[in-house]
Amino acid sequence: MRELGEISADEHDRILDKALAITGDIVLVGKEFAAAAKRSKVAKDILAFDSAEDLAGWYKNNPVENRVILIKGSHSIRLETLPAVL
Repeated sequence: MRELGEISADEHDRILDKALAITGDIVLVGKEFAAAAKRSKVAKDILAFDSAEDLAGWYKNNPVENRVILIKGSHSIRLETLPAVL
């Protein structure tokens, strides 16, 4: 969503709001989503990481079991590397 330019922040906020309406278990990757989490009224309930590598390191120390994990993102953030550590 980097191509959105000046509306990027608003769109990241909108997507986060939609995700929060579905579930409270949210993990975000990328500086723009991390900023959206800080702007959110429920930011304390959101895990946000600047990079996929940061998230991978966190998951190695905090394994997730018996959960469904949906991954959506751009190649620029390298989320395709995460299934190997999840």
